[in-house]
Amino acid sequence: LLGLLTGAGIFLAITLLGGLIAGKEAMGFGDVKFMGAIGLFFGATTIAEITLLAFIMAFFICIGLIIYRLIKKNEDEYIPFGPFLALAALCMMFLDSGTIFIAFLSFCKILSDIIVRK
Repeated sequence: LLGLLTGAGIFLAITLLGGLIAGKEAMGFGDVKFMGAIGLFFGATTIAEITLLAFIMAFFICIGLIIYRLIKKNEDEYIPFGPFLALAALCMMFLDSGTIFIAFLSFCKILSDIIVRK
């Protein structure tokens, strides 16, 4: 139950704050319900990793989509986030707990070492 509340709570906060900041719907309530269901399955400890992994995957894929849409002159189209959540949840079925956090923190440390040396 805690996973359900955590998953839905994180995305409800993102939906409401994004709506206030952007002035339009930032994320649909389907994502909130979907993360609640994923949280019910995985539990509260894995929800943060699934969220981080979904945002990382969405970042890299959406950069390509945005460039493609700019070339094709398609503007302001909705990019669904649900597939990234599903893919992240699928990946977490095969990864150990903590793997995503360790990899992300290692990447951040390498990046900060590069920046500090210059």
